[in-house]
Amino acid sequence: MARIRGGPIQADFSDVNNHLITLREGLSARTMISAMNTIHQHFQRRSKEMFSGEVDPQGTPWAPLAPATLSFRRSLGFPEAPINTRTGKMRDYFVNAAPDVIGDGAFVSYAFPRRGAPPNDMILRLKQAGGELKGPARPVVGMSEGDAAFVIGFMYRSIMGEFG
Repeated sequence: MARIRGGPIQADFSDVNNHLITLREGLSARTMISAMNTIHQHFQRRSKEMFSGEVDPQGTPWAPLAPATLSFRRSLGFPEAPINTRTGKMRDYFVNAAPDVIGDGAFVSYAFPRRGAPPNDMILRLKQAGGELKGPARPVVGMSEGDAAFVIGFMYRSIMGEFG
């Protein structure tokens, strides 16, 4: 209790303490890891939507396959469609990725689809999808403005809790 000339000053800091508790909980590793796992589910769902809709992260349709590619697929016994899923390995790489969230009391990190370099065969698939090899780009990795808004909004609500 503080004193000024004439008497003591009393203050109730319980609201401030409650907000600090909420903020401390929101910034805890437990809450952050849970939030990152939810964000992972969002990106898995978005990846599934991109592959099934044959669109990039912004919703732009992938370029159609060239006649030579369609002929090559048929010669190998693969169907002509869908695009970017001849064997399904690239789609599975994103859609079935386990959450890659690590953290402790002071640090939490998330990577999608996973931390570290992809296997060599996946690097070639990703380069092809990115247009770095023959053919046009058919992006399978990225974030739209809506994805960024989801991540920022979800993290804000997770951290700020009820008083955000």
